[in-house]
Amino acid sequence: MGTSEVMNKHLRGVEIDTSEVPNKGLQEVPKAVPLYNKTYMSDNNQSNMKSNHIKSDDDRIRCDQKVQEINAYADLVKENIDFDVLLQTYSREQDLVEEIYQLILETVQTEKDMIRIAGEYYPSGFVKGKLLKLNYSHIEYVLECMSKNTTKVRNIKQYLLATLFNAPSTIGSYYKAEVNHDMPQYAN
Repeated sequence: MGTSEVMNKHLRGVEIDTSEVPNKGLQEVPKAVPLYNKTYMSDNNQSNMKSNHIKSDDDRIRCDQKVQEINAYADLVKENIDFDVLLQTYSREQDLVEEIYQLILETVQTEKDMIRIAGEYYPSGFVKGKLLKLNYSHIEYVLECMSKNTTKVRNIKQYLLATLFNAPSTIGSYYKAEVNHDMPQYAN
């Protein structure tokens, strides 16, 4: 069998539009040539195709509830840490104050079961509880720790998260050590 006989055998029944195919040489494909096979389109039953672009009322309600939850947490965190006062007090550190606020908000919004802090995994409820109890003093403590840190921090997000998580547990000891250093006569 020759090449043209093989082509004819395999292409029987296939509709091919050859009106714009040149006889010799390479040519550009004209813009009028369709990019799909006509037989495919005629056999395709488009009534069975479904669109994913329409959202149901349940999706909209869940989305609205999620937005309300985020806004409620945002307001709660801002109130707990006196966000506006922090921005005024630490006007030179406004970016860092904003980053800390965003990190707290992001962490309390996570849907993960466990959260990694300082190489350890903790239940997300426990982490969220500690972060939601942070107040102005804790953020002030974290800002002070950040300003005194001279070591290279490879993952600033994890460092900040660990500092925030540990702030309620370490703030008292930190200030006691500072007083002992500055005023040894009062050290017990």
